[in-house]
Amino acid sequence: MFIGGAALALIVHLISPSEPNGAMSQSYTDSQIHLIYGTFFGLNMISVIIFMCLPTKQYDSIASNSQAVVPSLREQFEKFKSSVTEVNMLLLMPFFGYMGLIVSFLIGVYPTTLAFTDALKKDVYIVAIYSLAMGSAEIFGGVVLRRLIKKCQDWKLIVTITMHFLAVSAALVIILLSVPEMSTIKPTTGTTLLIKP
Repeated sequence: MFIGGAALALIVHLISPSEPNGAMSQSYTDSQIHLIYGTFFGLNMISVIIFMCLPTKQYDSIASNSQAVVPSLREQFEKFKSSVTEVNMLLLMPFFGYMGLIVSFLIGVYPTTLAFTDALKKDVYIVAIYSLAMGSAEIFGGVVLRRLIKKCQDWKLIVTITMHFLAVSAALVIILLSVPEMSTIKPTTGTTLLIKP
């Protein structure tokens, strides 16, 4: 997210989207859209190559102290069917669904509201800044919170769940109070509930 946000900020700086008179959002030419998607495709390919080159040995983790070696991709596919029907996996499925929804909202729906809000239409960097902020939060979680969790030996998961609950609750309340009602669907000049962007 951080590198993608930096790339998006650079692209927006270079192409400067046009704003037709009376339009509620920026508009881009086909070549500008191709440049944006091409850049993100290139970054995606780089991340896939990096992921493929990662070692398969399992290292110290906050979730598991197991020294077992991670099985190969083929062995993982063979165990997939039996894993899906295990009781613990069935109990965790609603939480996987929740995480999918919250991540989709924070990475897909909310940035759309930023682009569709009339008060923010002149700020061409708003989505790039949001992406940089999300990337910074991921880095913070990986560096700072991991150290905090390692210090709380007996309360690792409780600390993680509490931090997640507080952060997501605060973010959702702020989003609710600062986003115009129809901005998730279309460009709007509507007002917010409490916080003006």
